[in-house]
Order: sequence, then structure tokens, then C-alpha cells
Amino acid sequence: MSSVGEEVIEHYESLHESVAMDWWQREWTVDTLGVRDDGSWAAFESALNVQRQNGKGSPADAIELGGLFLLGETLIVHSAHQMKTSREAFVRVAKIVDANDELSKHVRRVMRSKGEEGFELMDGRRLMFFSRSDGSGKGFTGNRIFLDEAQELEGEEMASMAPTMMATVDAQVCYTFTPPRRRGSHVARLRRRAKARTDDRTIYYGWENPRGTSLDDLAAYAAANPAYPHRITRERIEDMRRAIGDDELFARECMGIWQFEDEDGWLVISEQLWEDGRDPLSEPKNVLALACDVLPDRAAAAICAAGHRADGLLHLELTGKDGVADYLPGAGWAVPRLQEIVANLGRGSRPCVVVVNDQAVAEAAANAGLTVYRPQVRDVAAWCGQFFDEVAGPHAPARRLRHRGQVQLDSAVALAEKRPMSGGFGWLQNPVLTAASLAVGGLLTPRIHQVSRQPVSAFVAQGGGAGRKQSNVDQDGNRVIRMGGGSDNDRSE
Repeated sequence: MSSVGEEVIEHYESLHESVAMDWWQREWTVDTLGVRDDGSWAAFESALNVQRQNGKGSPADAIELGGLFLLGETLIVHSAHQMKTSREAFVRVAKIVDANDELSKHVRRVMRSKGEEGFELMDGRRLMFFSRSDGSGKGFTGNRIFLDEAQELEGEEMASMAPTMMATVDAQVCYTFTPPRRRGSHVARLRRRAKARTDDRTIYYGWENPRGTSLDDLAAYAAANPAYPHRITRERIEDMRRAIGDDELFARECMGIWQFEDEDGWLVISEQLWEDGRDPLSEPKNVLALACDVLPDRAAAAICAAGHRADGLLHLELTGKDGVADYLPGAGWAVPRLQEIVANLGRGSRPCVVVVNDQAVAEAAANAGLTVYRPQVRDVAAWCGQFFDEVAGPHAPARRLRHRGQVQLDSAVALAEKRPMSGGFGWLQNPVLTAASLAVGGLLTPRIHQVSRQPVSAFVAQGGGAGRKQSNVDQDGNRVIRMGGGSDNDRSE
């Protein structure tokens, strides 16, 4: 393996001769920009965990300027949790570009709109700076996503951004962060993967101290701060301790001490219980329940399927095609994909129910000819609880759920957090796990089944003209969205 990192560093240092990158900044840059024999990046993810003010901005600037002006990357997105941090990164790079005629002559325009700053070159290549907190930057397809303040990155934010890179031949995600404040964060999972060495596509550099480290230990100052003692001094660290006034916060913010072990990330369902249900050969019988869930901000949607297996156990999967899982940005793709899944099942294997937990998507599906069930709050709460029981309930023989071990589904379970709901709980900002729970719950609730309970004609709303969508309540009080009028042959159920 070779690297273009040294070339990028030389380019960066030539832009301001008084600056020389530290050894640790150089090493991370070189490793991050390692390339395989075919010229593609050796790593898909590269993470730098280091305390504030040590200088993690320099390698970020070097890689972004190198990617834009040397490596020909089409779109680079720099994202920070807060707008002020994103803008600070833009200002740093803008000062370098403005001070160098050799760079400036390639720039067509500089965008300075608050919250969406960036550069566009004469040939259309761009470097953009966004704040994640205001939702900017979602949906972009680029060569590189640089995620600063990644300790604040939620799994769902990453899920909404990562699919945008699927169509890019050679893409890379870079993270810079300090220890997160809570369990189950995206960087905690990334750190665990790196420590376990479960893949060779992740680079992790971390300056940290173990829990229990004395906050008076000078060696610990150096262990967490690679710029110690020439830029980060002992006096400044001790000043920060007094200013913060809380040893736990000081330990996290200045000493690189994680307040929890990343293995604790599986907060609701243990990793072992989820692994117990893994069966790469799992297959359902003909009857399937389908379910779709959409994030409230419509940033992403997911479709899952559940079915009974021949051995009486339950099968669950995140649907997909051509190697791409049905967990994608936006929601407009969901109805055509549901139609495609139903059509491919064939007449003899049509789903017993299609659950859609979003009013707009449910209505669009009804207009497209699908019969869907729009769950009530009590359904969602009951079915999330039912899913939990099938995976992690106290009675082992009742844990019937089996899955093939899909990465996105594994991630959704690992990041599961409960949110209180009337009659139980739901999953917090987790469309994959919610869709999975609704698919399992829909499968195990015969009263809402389209086929097994009543003939198709019983699901046709009475009255109304052909093609008029109606949202009705059936004899059990269930809300069912369907197409009114027409014959049975006019509907695909």
C-alpha cells in the first residue's frame, strides 16, 4: 500500500511556510490517504479522537485543500455539529486560499452565506461547509465527508448521510472528535470496531486515558494531548480544571477519559442476545408482512419484512435489491419500492399486511393501488414491546426472532433507545428498528391481515367513486387506508 499523504502535507505546508505539521498530524494524514494497488482509498472511515485545541484542524485543512486542488475530488463536504464551528473551519481555509494566488486563480466563486459557506472551482469542483444541527448538507453525493464534532453525531444522522456516498466510486469519511457525552453514539461504535480490529477499512487514532486515571498525573496530560507541552501547557490544563469546576467534565473534555465503556453501547438489547438470533441461512415461508417507517424530518425511510419460517420461528430482514438495503435518504422512493416488492412476491405470496407508519406515504401507497394499514400509537407501542420480547424477553424459548446479520439492522439494534409512548414505548429516531418492529407486530396480529381474515372484497370501502381514496375504520376499530370503488381486479393488495 502507498499513500498520497506526504504529497498533500507538502502542498499544505507550502501554502504558509511558517507552519509545519506535528508528527501525529502527519501520521494520521498519511494513513488516512493510503491507497490500494487499484488507486482506491485503503480506508473508508478514518477517525481522529483528540482533545480540543491540540490542532486537529490542520490535518483537516490539509486533506480538504489537497483533495480539492491536488486530487481532483468532485465534492468535499465539511460538516460540524454547530454552525460556529463549521464557519470557523471555512474561515481557516478561506484565509489560506485568499493568501495564495496559485489557489485563488482556480476559484470561480466563494460562497459566504451563513451556514452554507464554500468554494467552487472553475471546473465545478466544490468544497462546502455545513452545520448538521440545521439539517444542511443532507443528500449531497461527494468523494469525501469530513465530520467535525463527531462526538455529537447520532446514528440516524450518519445513516442519512452515508447512503449519499454509495454511488461514488471512491469515497471516504473522516471524523474528528472528543469523547462523547452519552452511550450508544456513532463514534463509540466506531471506536469499538477499531479496537476489536473487525475490519481493515477503518483507521482510528485516539489520545485517551482509561477510567480511573488520576487527574493529577502529568503523564496522563501528555497521553491525552499530543500537543503537550509545547502548545498545550501544564499551566493551561490546570487553569481549565479550575475553570470547568467539575472533575467529570474535565476528565472528558481535557483528559480524554470516556465516562463509559463503548461496549455498553447496546443499551436496550444486548449484543449477545441479538447475536443469538443470527442465522445467515434464515428464510421465510410465502406469507410476509411488510412495514415502512419514515423519520419525522423525512431525512430517511426504511422497509422491513417479517415472516414465519418452516420451523415455526420468525424471520426478519431489511429488504433491498442489487446489494443496496431499503434504508435510504428521503421518503419518495418508498412507495415505488413497496409496489416492486409486492409485485415480485407474486399473486400466491402477496403480503398479509403492509404497515406504513407515515400518513403521507400511506396515502401515496393507497393512491398507487396498495392496501396498507396505518398503525395507531397503541399499535406502535405494543409492537415495539413485542419485538423486544421476541429478541430479548426473559423467557428464552419465546425468543423466536431470527435474522441474517445485516449491517444496517445490527447497527439499528445497537443504537436502540426507548422513547415513552402511550401504552408502552417506541424507538427513538430509529426507522430501521421501528420498521422491523412493525413488520414483526403486523405479522403476529391476524386482525389486520388483508388476506387471511376476510375476502378481498370486504376491504373495499363501500360508496364513493372509482379511484377515490378513503381512510376507514374496520369492524375492529383498525384504521385501514384503501382505494374505494372499482372491482377487485383494479387493486393490488
